[in-house]
Amino acid sequence: KIIDTWTRIAMEIEENLIKDLEKDRDGFNPLFMMVHSGARGSKNQAAQICGLRGLMSKPQRKVTSVQIIETPIKSSCKEGLSILEYFISTHGARKGLADTALKTADAGYLTRRLVDVAQNVTISMKDCGTIMGQEISALKEGEKIVEPLNERITGRVALVDIIDPVTEKIITKGEKEISNEQALEIEKGGIEKVKVRSTLTCEAPAGLCAKCYGRNLPTGKMVEIGEAVGIIAAQSIGEPGTQLTLRTFHGGGVALRIAEITSRNADISGQISFENLNAVENPDGHLITLNDKGRMIIKSRGSRKTGYNIPIGAVIYPKKKAQVKQGDILFEWDPYSIPIVSPTGGSIKFVDIITGITLQENWVDERSGGKQFIIIEDRVRHHHPKIDIRDSKKKILKTFSMPTGTYLLVKDNEKITPGTLIARIPKEIGKSKDITGGLPRVEELFEAKIVKNPAVVTEIDGV
Repeated sequence: KIIDTWTRIAMEIEENLIKDLEKDRDGFNPLFMMVHSGARGSKNQAAQICGLRGLMSKPQRKVTSVQIIETPIKSSCKEGLSILEYFISTHGARKGLADTALKTADAGYLTRRLVDVAQNVTISMKDCGTIMGQEISALKEGEKIVEPLNERITGRVALVDIIDPVTEKIITKGEKEISNEQALEIEKGGIEKVKVRSTLTCEAPAGLCAKCYGRNLPTGKMVEIGEAVGIIAAQSIGEPGTQLTLRTFHGGGVALRIAEITSRNADISGQISFENLNAVENPDGHLITLNDKGRMIIKSRGSRKTGYNIPIGAVIYPKKKAQVKQGDILFEWDPYSIPIVSPTGGSIKFVDIITGITLQENWVDERSGGKQFIIIEDRVRHHHPKIDIRDSKKKILKTFSMPTGTYLLVKDNEKITPGTLIARIPKEIGKSKDITGGLPRVEELFEAKIVKNPAVVTEIDGV
């Protein structure tokens, strides 16, 4: 939370700074002109020069995880840094230089491995005649659209006829290429998913067929037989590798974090319905979700509808079948922790939660309310902390296991109502956007590597 607060402040300062620079000299401020035209530097760098340098990333031996130093550098480069601040920021600068040297080799190696694997994938026939395909929708990160639907389907071959839901007119016939105009029409028509032919489902005996591949981007026409698409793909993934590697260099180790979104607003007006929702009502009369499979659907007067995935522990404001207007808040959640919510009322009973062994008390400053209770790991591993919820006859209604690092929000023997927050598990925060998120992540996807926290899958069925 500390990190998030500072991130927000840094973003506010950055926005205000750009506004001030824009007003200065009627928009002819040299710094503003350089950043705004895209000639040199970014808003973030301008903010480092004359706003505040912000949070720095910790120097680490391992490249994969990045932690952020909680104390930000409050001075800007123009004011000059104090000795301690200067010392912290040298970490970043050195990390940038070391990274550059090490990563260039890595990136080249990735390209070579990819080419080696994909070199025999070529276009071998016009049409393999498969009836398989893939559903494509807009690419989202959370709820933010990273790549809209029209960009993803342009130049692909439609698997079945694509029909406008309102006019029932065929936009693109099956087995035909989707043009730029048709792709825009599909998106405007409110179609969220489109079935297209895909290289993953191609049934050509060797290589791929032209229809599953789609348009050849350099020529803008359908791909020709004999095109070495495997090598093109390998080089396309490998090429940004060198840039991924050099990315830290410019920030000088400054941790670039985006403040998370905490609520969702309605994109259209209409009536609300829910799918797969498991929720309880809290004392305020709002629903609190107990699972993360739930979806909220808004249906407007026409046949337009949009859906939102509801995260676990979200507070939902509108009731079922309620009418909402565009821009209304639908639900809010805490993006920094996974909440544990009680589905029933009753009294709390701590099991194996012992102060000093599995429970640590932290004093926080008086203003934020005294103590914090955190579950810690038992060194001997004899204790397994959990919380039971019991009714008046001491019968156990529900049991929750408490993993290490959980913050408790209730006391022993406390009476609770359905929908009460019992505890929250902090999420791993500090996904800094520098190289460490870039290249190692890409390499991980291509390696059959043993993951850190694997899921346990049952090998047999039974009770």
